[in-house]
Amino acid sequence: MRSVAFLLLAAAGASAQGQQHVAWTFEPVPTAPPGGKVLARLTANVEAGWHLYSASSAAGIPTSFKVGPGSVVELVRVLQPKPIKAFDANFNSDTETFEGPVTFLLSLAVAKDAPAGPAELSVSIRYQTCNATTCVPGRFAGAAKLNVDAGASATALAIPAGYAEATPPAASPEAAAPPSGWGAFLAVAFGFGLASIFTPCVFPMIPITMSYFLNRQGGGKGDGLAQDGGKGDGLAQGGGKGDGLAQAVVFCLGIIVLFSGLGLAATALLGPVGVKQLGSNPWVNGFIAALFVAFGLSLLGAFEITIPSPVLTRLNKSADRGGFAGTL
Repeated sequence: MRSVAFLLLAAAGASAQGQQHVAWTFEPVPTAPPGGKVLARLTANVEAGWHLYSASSAAGIPTSFKVGPGSVVELVRVLQPKPIKAFDANFNSDTETFEGPVTFLLSLAVAKDAPAGPAELSVSIRYQTCNATTCVPGRFAGAAKLNVDAGASATALAIPAGYAEATPPAASPEAAAPPSGWGAFLAVAFGFGLASIFTPCVFPMIPITMSYFLNRQGGGKGDGLAQDGGKGDGLAQGGGKGDGLAQAVVFCLGIIVLFSGLGLAATALLGPVGVKQLGSNPWVNGFIAALFVAFGLSLLGAFEITIPSPVLTRLNKSADRGGFAGTL
């Protein structure tokens, strides 16, 4: 059942992969001399119903640009038209956004020792788009040619009316604080994992799981004697405390590997943006809600969900054989 549900969720989210609601265009860059300045244009066509956060927005992820290589471009200034300033319910704060097509201008200062000839500029953009209910982070990587010509004349940049330099929002003290590191992350993750033990779907399984390992540890000592008079057959079913501990460790590692593998597979298949879109997809959430309602009705006795007897018999035989394979 879990495998079927995962496949259905993955199929529903696969269509959302890569839909970041903005189409970027990096226009050709004019020729510039070493030590001169040149104006690059990047146009963002924002999907209808969505908005893009400006490079100076105090909330959301402000649009930011990185241009390289550093051997050709030594300084980048971002110029943008006047954004729409409004209250954003997604962040409970005032924001600056753009809708429809918007062109950003990048004032590029060419390095004085930049090698003459054509150079390929790479641009990396980080941004965020939102509609009335959903926000999606996005990234774009593009390239354009810049011809560095020592014979070209250095001219003043012609900045269109209505454009102004975008001042990045000041970093808050929380944002400026260094990351706490892996130790704090693992401690928090362990704390939440420990708290999840007391949820209704986990807590009732604790005595069942413990009884399995306790029975393997001490059970079966007399069974072997009744079978064939042997002295040690029952111990093959049970084992000492060390064996029970080893089986429990394998059991826990099996759970960790299984769910971590599913998470890594989902991320590899859909990408981080696709996973976020999958989690906010109304059809996916509706399917999960219907699944929980069906399970709830089954627990209340409305109908019975059973594993096919051939599958159940095979699983029971594997568990009864013991060993690490049986535990898994």
